[in-house]
Amino acid sequence: MSRPSTRTRISLFWGALLFAAGASGPPVHAADQKAILAKVKARYEAAATAYDDGQLEKAETQLKQALKLAEDNGLGENKLVAQTYLLYGVLEVAGFKDRGQGIKYFGKAIDISPAIQIPPTMASKAVLTAFDKAENQAGETTPDEPDAESEQAPSAKRAEPPKSAPAARGDAERDKLVDDLAAAKVSESLQQADKEKLQRQKQEQDKELAGVKGRAQDLARQVADADKQLADARVKVHDLESAKEDRDRQITDLKARLAQVTKDLQDQEKQLAASQASDKKERESGNKLAHDKSETDRQLADQKRNLQELTRQKAETDKQLAAARDEAKRERDAKEKLIAASREADAREAQRKNKESEEQTAREKLAEGPDLPSHVTEPIACTVPDEVPSGADLYVHCVPRPSINAKVVALYYRSGGVLYNVSTMDRSKKGWFTAVIPGGKLAGKVLHYYVEARDGRQDVVGSNGRANSPNIATIRPGKR
Repeated sequence: MSRPSTRTRISLFWGALLFAAGASGPPVHAADQKAILAKVKARYEAAATAYDDGQLEKAETQLKQALKLAEDNGLGENKLVAQTYLLYGVLEVAGFKDRGQGIKYFGKAIDISPAIQIPPTMASKAVLTAFDKAENQAGETTPDEPDAESEQAPSAKRAEPPKSAPAARGDAERDKLVDDLAAAKVSESLQQADKEKLQRQKQEQDKELAGVKGRAQDLARQVADADKQLADARVKVHDLESAKEDRDRQITDLKARLAQVTKDLQDQEKQLAASQASDKKERESGNKLAHDKSETDRQLADQKRNLQELTRQKAETDKQLAAARDEAKRERDAKEKLIAASREADAREAQRKNKESEEQTAREKLAEGPDLPSHVTEPIACTVPDEVPSGADLYVHCVPRPSINAKVVALYYRSGGVLYNVSTMDRSKKGWFTAVIPGGKLAGKVLHYYVEARDGRQDVVGSNGRANSPNIATIRPGKR
């Protein structure tokens, strides 16, 4: 995990620092004091930026200039000066690996503001250890020689910043308010990120729904077109069947006429045979009969050709009728497929809505948590399991013992590196204090977390774990 920008870390505390600086500074020359504080702030931010970029010497120079500027203008007791010493101590311990110098500057910060604390975003193990020792040595002068536990003894002693007059231990409640404001800013940022994530998910779902509706409209139009084509095919089939019936009747009539003509021809042939033995008159009569026979043969040949033509037309009509029936069947099959596709799309949409409803119900159930225990033996009892899945939102439920009179409960967590994320826990309907660790924050192998409860004066009245001794849950690998 990459180290968060120091410039980002200090921005959360700056507004509160200016408020505290204005409250603790001298009452005269307010305009000049504001200008001096702005210059101190500029050097403070320049030092944080240089430290974040790995330019440790430049960061040290900026911090020295900030402290000298504050001392020359009578602002040595300002809360901003204490915060500058605090950053100087972090630079010495985490940057130059000089634990002895770091303890010295932490002691100066504590002398000015006894309630000052290392922000969770800077709380590495080495920094916390040095700060704890400085607290234990509060009021004593730090020796010039390096501490025996220093991670690195400096080869040459660097010039120290000007000493500022130690201030009386100030108002602890105001200092706690500064830290709480910073924690509230972090919580607000997390909540805003969750809100934007939900908005993006809703936009994607709306887009998918619009696509499904568009496909359903296209299917409806295709079904309507298929119905129209099927109706036209039915009309065409009906016309062909009517034409076939007319041709069948014509063929039947022609067959009847052919049978009659054949019978007449047979009768004429009999008469011709009887007249051959007759006289001339009968021969003439026979010639006439022959002529009539010839004419009848001609008519019979015409009737046969007509019959053949009608037979050919009937075969063509039967072929067209079969083709029309095949086309009507294909159109009917296409319509049935379109109807099936439309039903399938409706079923998928209903399934998607049911899945969304089930997921929403599951999230609400996870957020609500189990029933409260009847008896709480620890200062703060929490429901985090020993093993959590990677990439899934983790709902944390905690309940403080009633006797500690907790007003605010905060969750600190990390899943890699040394910096903690912080989230203020909200009260649920069942009485739990709840918070959500986003799935994107659950990476790596283990989750470190601890919970602190504060009373109305912002004093810590109970905890479950500590920053330097957190609770541990194993992160189980899974699909993201």
